[in-house]
Amino acid sequence: MKNCPIARREEALREREKSSEIEIARREDAIREREARIACLEGQVRRLGTPRLPPCTDDLHVRLKEVVARLPGWCPEEKAVWMADHIVQKGYKTATELGVYAGRSVFPIALAIAANQGHAVYAVDAWDNAVATSASINQPDDIWW
Repeated sequence: MKNCPIARREEALREREKSSEIEIARREDAIREREARIACLEGQVRRLGTPRLPPCTDDLHVRLKEVVARLPGWCPEEKAVWMADHIVQKGYKTATELGVYAGRSVFPIALAIAANQGHAVYAVDAWDNAVATSASINQPDDIWW
């Protein structure tokens, strides 16, 4: 009966279903883990209340340099100063950054928005280790991820 094409096809279908069920369970576990992390972060944000940076353009460059020097990331000091100056000059009150990593560029944006007595900065990072490691970039980054 094992050599019967119908039996082989049914066995293959059962194997595929089992594999699919395992994959679905793995994805559901990952979703639950992410939802738990998000809930934890939301709780931390709620406990902070609504943080407001004091508006101040006089020492903006000094504050930017202090922040950028302390954070890991790829935003050089010159870029941080340029972004902040641009935001202040344009009078922006709200900003969004996609791809945050460690915040080395979002904090200068936030300082500039605060200098404009702005409303909010939204920082979004849809980071996924599987995506970050899907292709080799260079050895230090590959080791990091």
